[in-house]
Parts: sequence; structure tokens; C-alpha cells
Amino acid sequence: MSGKQKKNVVRIFVSSTFRDMNKERDYLVNVVYPKLRSIARSRGVYVTIIDLRWGITENDLAKIIERCLAEIDEARPHFIGILGNRYGTVPSKEQVDKLKVDKTLKDKWTQEGYSITHMEIDYAVFLKPEMAKYSYFYFKSDKASTEKQDDSENLRKLQDLKSKIRVKDSPWHWRDKEFENPVELGEQIVEDFIKMLDENYPEQSISQLDQINLIHSQYKMELLNNYVEDKKTLKEILEKLEKERRVVVTGEVGIGKSATLARLSEIYRGEKPNAFVFEHYIGAGGRETSKDIALHLLQELKKRLESNGIKIDEEIPNEEDKIYAMLSRWLSLLPNKEDALIIIDGLDQLPEARELLFVSYLNEVKVLASCRDNTEQFNYLVNLGFRKYVLSSLGIEQREEIIRRVLKAAGKELTEDQIKRIVKEEMAGNPLYLRTLLNMLLGIYEMKEEKESQNEFMDRMIGKYLVRSLEDLYGVMVGELRRVMYMYFGNDKSVLEFLKLIAVSRSGLSENEVVGISSDILPAYLSVMRNYLDYNLANKNDLLDFMHESLRDMVKKLFKDKGEEVEYRRKIYNYFSKQEVDERQIYEAPYQLYMVGDRDEIRKYLSNVNVLKLFLREYPNNRFYELVNYVTFGFGKDCENMMFSDKVTGVQDNKERADILNDLGILMGSLGCFDEALNFYNEALSIYEKFYGRDHPNVADTLNNIGAIYEEKGELDKALEYYNEALSIKEKVYGRDHPDVAGTLHNIGAIYEEKGELDKALKYYNEALSIREKVYGRNHPDVAGTLHNIGLVYKEKGEFDKALEYYNEALNIYDKVYGRDHPNVAVSLNNIGNVYVNKGDYDKALEYYNEALNIYDKVYGRDHPNVAVSLNNIGNVYEEKGELDKALKYYNEALSIKEKVYGRDHPDVAGTLHNIGAIYEEKGELDKALKYYNEALSIREKVYGRNHPDVAGTLHNIGLVYKEKGEFDKALEYYNEALSIREKVYGRDHPKVADTLNNIGNVYVNKGDYDKALEYYNEALSIREKVYGRNHPDVAGTLHNIGLVYKEKGDYDKALEYYNEALSIREKVYGRNRPEFATTLIAIGYIYLEKGDYDGAIKACSEALDIFRRFNLNYYANLASQCVEMARRGERG
Repeated sequence: MSGKQKKNVVRIFVSSTFRDMNKERDYLVNVVYPKLRSIARSRGVYVTIIDLRWGITENDLAKIIERCLAEIDEARPHFIGILGNRYGTVPSKEQVDKLKVDKTLKDKWTQEGYSITHMEIDYAVFLKPEMAKYSYFYFKSDKASTEKQDDSENLRKLQDLKSKIRVKDSPWHWRDKEFENPVELGEQIVEDFIKMLDENYPEQSISQLDQINLIHSQYKMELLNNYVEDKKTLKEILEKLEKERRVVVTGEVGIGKSATLARLSEIYRGEKPNAFVFEHYIGAGGRETSKDIALHLLQELKKRLESNGIKIDEEIPNEEDKIYAMLSRWLSLLPNKEDALIIIDGLDQLPEARELLFVSYLNEVKVLASCRDNTEQFNYLVNLGFRKYVLSSLGIEQREEIIRRVLKAAGKELTEDQIKRIVKEEMAGNPLYLRTLLNMLLGIYEMKEEKESQNEFMDRMIGKYLVRSLEDLYGVMVGELRRVMYMYFGNDKSVLEFLKLIAVSRSGLSENEVVGISSDILPAYLSVMRNYLDYNLANKNDLLDFMHESLRDMVKKLFKDKGEEVEYRRKIYNYFSKQEVDERQIYEAPYQLYMVGDRDEIRKYLSNVNVLKLFLREYPNNRFYELVNYVTFGFGKDCENMMFSDKVTGVQDNKERADILNDLGILMGSLGCFDEALNFYNEALSIYEKFYGRDHPNVADTLNNIGAIYEEKGELDKALEYYNEALSIKEKVYGRDHPDVAGTLHNIGAIYEEKGELDKALKYYNEALSIREKVYGRNHPDVAGTLHNIGLVYKEKGEFDKALEYYNEALNIYDKVYGRDHPNVAVSLNNIGNVYVNKGDYDKALEYYNEALNIYDKVYGRDHPNVAVSLNNIGNVYEEKGELDKALKYYNEALSIKEKVYGRDHPDVAGTLHNIGAIYEEKGELDKALKYYNEALSIREKVYGRNHPDVAGTLHNIGLVYKEKGEFDKALEYYNEALSIREKVYGRDHPKVADTLNNIGNVYVNKGDYDKALEYYNEALSIREKVYGRNHPDVAGTLHNIGLVYKEKGDYDKALEYYNEALSIREKVYGRNRPEFATTLIAIGYIYLEKGDYDGAIKACSEALDIFRRFNLNYYANLASQCVEMARRGERG
């Protein structure tokens, strides 16, 4: 290479006559040159072709020749000469004499009458043969020439020139075989170009990491090639990054976000040469999922840590959660981690916000990202605490500098007026628009008309391309591509076919897929289209997709109607449905059916056992929940008619069959189809026992799964039976101190917790905790899981501070292992929020619930069951605060999500309907409350049958409504049915049984049957004391109710006795500043009032009044105020 050419940059000068080479040069510009650039880019080489068929504004021929010679010098040693049957224009002696070249050379050119083409070849090759190593000559066959031949003298000079070129063992290269058409010429040039690349830039066997980095460095080089920096903008972003540590650069499509990040990386490396800087440009190529980007970062981290002498013994895992945990750990090991910078460009190009999950683990370093505003991905980043920086349009001077730089690099010129015309266009302030416009001008396929001057021609072309929006410019570009395809292949239909397929694909299609889907698109066509579109196409996970949304928007407008869009979606589905079932198929095929709303076809598709196997393997990842969504869409809630079992019968391998049955059990359980889940599990269990015998881990796991279903069904004793059997097998196989044994002990603890046997639950949880700590140490997610459940038991026991102690310890472990933005962290935050609700600290509860909601939103996106759980919890707080309309808003949003995910007939949907019913009950809209409760009851009975605790819960609340309506006998009917179910499920000594007994007592109070009320209250009190001990809020509630009965009976001393005991417990549990405490205080105040103890009444009711006012409980505040007023009147006599 000459010293003038930069490393990895190749300039090639192309010389030929014009009139006899129009078709050839058109073909080169539109088909061959883009291909050369694409091939070179794959090896990290940037190619500029200097083809001066336009781009010289001078009318002085001498200056035109000088310009050509200067470009030849710039391009050495790369030169292409193409000769046909014309010698070319011969300048006059006066014009040659003006040239600023050696006089001897000018004399030779004048005396022998050289044409401009001959001068170019002489200057490039014959004058300096030692620099002609990469000069190539191609000759057009006389048979292919349609132009009239030159006169005899010019023909003689042409033949002499060809003979001089065709010298054996010359330092330059020439083709013996003459080309017959433009395609043959293109093939010859491409073949020689690849040989040149092989010699100078050989394809290397490099590591996967180096290959990924090469892709990104090539993309970055392209971004920076014509970038004009705005120092003020760059300085502001770097200052913001130093201060905020997380910055997202945003702005309109094409505003230069990617190039800005590329330049900032260079500046940052210069300022902090020892800092770890990682760059990933989404759309540059390679795989683009959250997991893959995290793997790329891990590989770079490992390389950097080891280069710093930090020994890394761990292998990089494949499981996603382990990858993220490792990412957090390794980032914390970086020397000078406060200076480390992660740059991620184009996050809006990831198909879903959940693919940004890796970003939430980049907690210890600076992160600089780019993303379009007002996208799901942008909102995700804002939720993570990113601060935005909005890029502005290019200024006039910047636009002009870019235009001049691009033209100079391509060896082209425009007049000053033409440059100003482009600069003044408002859209030229958008770098993508400007770059696209200039690329189109550089690749003009038309030739000027015979009577048209060069400047007139360019004025016409600029007018054609200078449209009002980026979308319109893409429209012109697609039109030009169609003309090119028609010109060379007689087929422009393939352009629209290709673009429309990409537009409706889920996130792009591979080249093989495109060719397979459409018979109108041949590989040769696709190659030309891909090269022509160049950086307007992204390569994501080896899939071609649009780099910019403006192009997608333009293509979508090309559909004639919705019917044509559906037709293209079906083309994609039909192709994939005929392929071997793999990850690509289950990603794309059901999505297309879902988008066209074809329930029948999606049912058929999901009945393919191989499809199910792949989806089921994804449990518990998001792809599994996509399956749940597709099944719900296709089948609704028709559990009996989900004919999955028929498809499993064809699986010959018993072991594989059992695995599939087990996975189907998980699916049906997730759908709330519990009986069907049990059928699958039991069949799997039978096969495993035959295959392995009883004492095998697979048998134990299946027994565990069956136990979990019975737990869901509320059949707790049955669940316990299966869990214990699983435990027995696991102890035989593994011994006691094994994680799987701990897992089953944990499950047994959960059953005892549900049964209300809290001390027994603690025993099993503590045993599970002990094993897990022995095996894993303290800082492990499974240890955190058990700590979390122990906290749950203490919450049930009313020991809220103890509960918080365990919850917070679990939270700290999850934080260490996963970082803050992880679903398990959100679970802990939710449960801590629950404790604060129990403690009556609603603002604190909201703080934790909202943080949990933000995490779920980031990790899963909005339409996910866990998001609905958090919304439900927030609704519950507002219900407790008495802000019923606000509560209703959150409950309805939770309901909407659950219905999307599960369909209507699902237990989780019933739970939210139940909560909405409770709100209407509190609002006094009792008929509306009954409507929601009955709908919840109907779903729960469908799913569980009649004898289930959740069914009892809804019956219980319906009884409550009838009590409020004054229909006491009807209320008792529902309460007694709820009581019967709860006794069957839990036995007599259970908190839920006590709840119903308590409420039956309330009805008898309303009926005036105080002795019957006392009977039920005392039985409720007895159960609650057995389960919780004396100091529990529910015990206090029953004591308060008993006090109320004695008040109604006129036994004020007895009433005071019970009220004071209730007050003492509530003070211990809540402290004095709580509505529950104030409720008992006001009751005591009214007793004092009845007894004539006005001082006692004023003291009790005044304290209650202050509390109720603090909590904005106006109804109760009025009661307390009346109590105080009446006592004062009593004092006055």
C-alpha cells in the first residue's frame, strides 16, 4: 500500500471511457461496488471507489484531468481500468500544456495524442510500475459493443494501449478473457478484489470474542467515518456521566446517537487510559439478547481481570440467572471500577424491554446508553435511574462540513450553490437523513441527458432526492432500488416482497428464511438488495431487520390493506411450520398466528409434541409464559379440551415421555387446570417408577409436584402426604444434608403454615435453613428463600418486628447475589410491605410495594402476573387507607393483566374479582359487591370444586354483604357454608375457622341474640389463642367484640374488662398511634360515658379523636368528637 492510504482503508480509482461503458458502470455502481464494500467490511476494511462519471464541477478540461491524476495518487496502488472499442476524448495541446505535471510527460501526451483514459492508465501504471501491484484491467468483447467504433487512428492507438497492458509477467494484472456483459465484468472484479483482500487482509481463524469485537469495531469505524463532532455536546454528556453515572442519549430517529456514543468512547479512553471500557452496538451483527450481551461483557471482563493478575477459576455459565449473578460479582472485582464504562448503543432495537434485563446488573460502573425516547425500552432505562440527554439537530456549519468531507472521500464535487441548497433543507440537520441523501447522490444510477450540462444534471438529481422527511427519503431510496432490480434482473417485485416480510416479522429474518418464504426472491436478488440498503439493515442474531423505525414505518404504508399484511404474516407462518421444530420456529410461528388472530391454527400448532417440548423446556423463563399466553389465546379456559395428552402417546421413549408429561403437568398447573395437571403427573410418576424403581430423584420430584397441586387445590393433608413421601425418597438417595431434602422440608413447612400450625411450620423451615446453610453458606438464594418464609410465619404470629428481621436478612442476601433489580428482591420487598400494612404504616408499605412494582416492570414488562401481584398489593394499601377509588384503579389494572395472561377462568383472576367486590362492599354498593363476589365464586368453583379454602373465602364475604344488607339469615347461610368447608380443609383449630366463627358472632349481635354471639366469639377466641398465643391482633379483635356484647347486655364492668385487655394487646402490637388502638379507646370512652365517668370518657375519646384525625378517618373522628362533647355536657350537669 502507498503511504497515503490509511491502515484498513482502501481507495480504488476506476478508469474507463464513458459512452461505450454506460451499462457496465451503472451495474458496477448499483451492484458490484456495494458488494465490494460489504465483503471488505467483513474483514474490517473500509473501501472507497473513485468513479468520476459525475462529480467534477469544472468546465476547464485541464482542471478535470488534474483532478483525476490527483485522485489516482490518493488511490495508489489500487486502480481499475476497463477498455472497450473506444479510445476516448483526446484533449488539445493547449489543455494538456496547462497541466501541472512533468513537462516530459506533457510532451509525450501531446505528441502522441493521448486520450484522457490513456493518460490515466499511463500515469497510474506505466509511469510507476512498482506501484501497480493492485492495478487490474478488464476488456470488453467487440461482440458486446453496441457503440460505433472509433476512427482508424484512435482504433490503432487503442490497440497499442491494450497490447502494452497485455504483457506477460507485468506487475499489474489483466484478464485474458474478455467480458460479454456487465455481470461477467462484475464477477471478474469481485474475484480479483477478494484475491487482493486475501493477500493484504486475510480471513483469520479468530476466537468468538475477537469475531464479536471485530463486528463492533467495523460498525464503529463506519459511524465515525463522516462524523462531525460538537465539542459542547460531547463535553456536556461526559460531565453528566461523571455526575449521574447512568446516562441515556436520546433524540429523533437518525439524530446521531450511535456516532455520538462511538466518539465518546474514544474521548473517554483517551482521558482514562487505564479504565475498562466496553462497547456493544446493537444491530451491528451477532446475537442480541439480554443473555448474549451479558455473555459478551463477561468474556471481556474475564480478559481484563486476568490481564490485571486477578485469577478467575470460574467457568462462564449458560444459565441466565447465573450469568447475571456472575456479572455483578466480576464487575465488583475491577480495579478502578468507579472509572469503568459500559457503552450500549441502540437499546430500542431490542425486541422487548425484558431483553434489557442485563442492564439492571451494571450497578458498580458507569453506563452510557442510547435509545429512542417514548419507547418501552426507554421507560425501562428511566425506571433504572438513567438520566437522559437529548441530542440536537446539526448546525449549518456541521452540515456543510459533513457534505464536503463525504464528497472529498468519494472524489466528488458539487457546486457551492448545490451544497447550500442541501444545507438549507431543514431535514439535513438529521445526520441519518443527510448521510442517506449523500449516499444516494454518490450512487446515482442515471446518466445525464445528452443536452444536459453536468451542473444541470446534478441540480435535477438533488431536486429528486431532497424530500421533506426521512420516511419520504426512504421511499425514494426504495424506488431507486426497484429500478436497479428491474434494470438488471427484470424483477422489482422482490424489493417490496423482501421489505414487507421484514416489516411483519417478529424481529427480523435470516437470508435463508427470506429466500425460503418467497419464491420471488433469489439469493442473487437478496445479495444486491442487502448491499444496496447497507447500513439501513441491521444484523441481529443473524437476522436481517430494519436499523431505523422510519424505514419500517414507510414499508408498513406500502401494504394495500390489513388483508395484505395478514397474507404476509401467513407466508412467514407457512414457511416456519414446515421446518424442523427449533427455537426459531417457536419464536416466530405462533407469534404470527397470534397477530392474525387464528385460534384454530394455533391450537393445531401447539398440539405438536415437539413444539411443546421446546416451550416447556423454558420453564420458568419468559418463553414458558409465552406458551401460557398462546394456550390461553387458542383454547381459552377449556381445560378438558386441551388435547395435549393425545400427542404424547406417540413418544416411544418412556423416559422422554415421562419428562414431557411432567412438564405438561407444570403447564396445566400454571393454567389453573389442576385435575389435568394431576393426570399428567400421575402418568409420569407411573412411568418413572417402572423405569427407575420407587427410590429415585425423578420419582421424588414428581411426588413433590403432585403435592404442590394438592396444595393449590387446598387439600393440605393430601399435599402433606406426597411431600412426606418425596422427603423419604430424597433422604434415602441423598442423605439428610442435601439441597433437595431441604427443598422438600421447606415445602412441608409451607403446608403447616397454611394449616395454621405455625410452630410446626417453624420447625421444618428451620431444619431446611440449617441444611441450606451447611451446603451453601449464608449468602445463597435458597437460604434467603427459607429466611423469607420464616419471616412469613412470624408475620402470621403477629410478631411483626421479628418478621421484618427475617425478611430484611433475606432481602440483603438477594441484593448481594442478584443486585437490586431482580424478581426475588421484589418478592422480599412485597412481603416487607405486607408487614408494614399489618403494622398500619401504610406509607412505608407503599414505598416497598412501589419499588417491587418497578422491578417487576423492568424485568417482565407490564403484562406479567408478578406485576399484577404488586398492583394488587398497592390497591390493598389504598383500601386500608380508605382511598377506595384509588384502590379500585389498581385492582382493575391487576385484573386486566391477569385476564390477558390467564383468560377469565383462572384462580388469580378470581382473587382480584374478590378484592374488587370488597371495595364495592366498603363503598356501600352492595349489589355491585355481590356481582363481583359471585363471579369470583363461580370461577373458583370451576377450578377447585366446592370444598376449597378460596371458595370458602368468597362465601364468607358474600355472607358479609348480606349482613350489611340486613339479610341476617342469608348471611348465616353463607357463613355456615364457609365454616363447613374451612373445617373440612383445615380442621377446627385454624385461624380461618376462627374468622368465620367471629363473623357469625357479629350476625347474632345484629340479630340481638347476645348469648349466641358470645358462644361464637368465645370459640373464635379459644382457637386464636391456641394458634397465636395471647398477644395477637386477631385475639384483641375478638376480645373487643366480646366487650361489645357485654356493653349491649348492660354489663359495663365486664365490657371494660374485655376492652382493656384488647387495648393492652393492641398497644403491644401496634403502639398507641394506630386506628385499631383508637377503636378500642373510643369504645372504652363510651362505656365511661354510660357509667357517668366523664373525665375518663373525655380522656379516652380525646386521644382516640387525635388518632382518627391523623389518619383522616372522619366517620370515627366524628364519633370520638361526639363522645367528648357529650362528656363535657355531662360534666356541666
